[in-house]
Amino acid sequence: MSRALGIAKSCLIGYVLILSMMIMVPASVSAQWYLDVSIGSGDVTAYRGAQAEFSWDIENEGSASIDITEFTANVDWQPQSTIQVFQGTATIAPGSYRMFYLNLSVPQQATFGQHMLWMNITGQEVGETSPSILKSWEAFEVAEIFALGLSCTANPNRLGALEGVSFTSTVTGGVEPYHYSWVFGDGSTSDHEAPIHSYSWPGTYTITLTVTDSSPTPQVQTQTLTVHVTMGIFLWSVVGGIIVVAVAIIVVVLLVMRGASRRQNQNKSPPPPVG
Repeated sequence: MSRALGIAKSCLIGYVLILSMMIMVPASVSAQWYLDVSIGSGDVTAYRGAQAEFSWDIENEGSASIDITEFTANVDWQPQSTIQVFQGTATIAPGSYRMFYLNLSVPQQATFGQHMLWMNITGQEVGETSPSILKSWEAFEVAEIFALGLSCTANPNRLGALEGVSFTSTVTGGVEPYHYSWVFGDGSTSDHEAPIHSYSWPGTYTITLTVTDSSPTPQVQTQTLTVHVTMGIFLWSVVGGIIVVAVAIIVVVLLVMRGASRRQNQNKSPPPPVG
């Protein structure tokens, strides 16, 4: 008997949940406008103590203009408190749309996992006296922020001068996007994730990578690595070419000086005869 009651209770709860979701699904109004929910490039991920940024666009697909007069929201951790997204008059012409934004403060005590945001948008065709209310909902996640981890490599870490070395990094934890700061040890820097750099002169260079994440309280990690730079084939060839050119110039100068000396001796008058 108790098992049957349990099954019946589960079915009833499931029915109520399905019915509530059907009620909250975006509904069309008299002017055939609808709510298109877009959260950046995808779902919202919120963090404790930070602002969760929501954005929506309401598009008018009807033939008459629409006036949006109010946009409110409620969040599940404080369902009785109404958040005012917009109040006034926002007219949307046929075939056009209007963007609405909400920066939602996430409290430190918010539980990790999925949360719900319910929206109520009041609008009507221009000239009408009876507004329509569009109800919708949006799920979002409050995520835990893990410690920022960082490693970096140089390939190759032994190379010749004027040759390129590829730097790569691996970042874990924290909050994207990450911000990169490479210092190559020769006065050059880069803010790319995986830069390529070349060194003009031989030596041992210490490279420093600093990564900062986008957490509410930014996390920073720094790693160093070493690159050994030799003369290299190309630089040796350049130096060799300079030496060859210098030797050639010296030889030419010596030949010119020798020729000038011979001509000078030929132009001298012979000494007068003795007697």
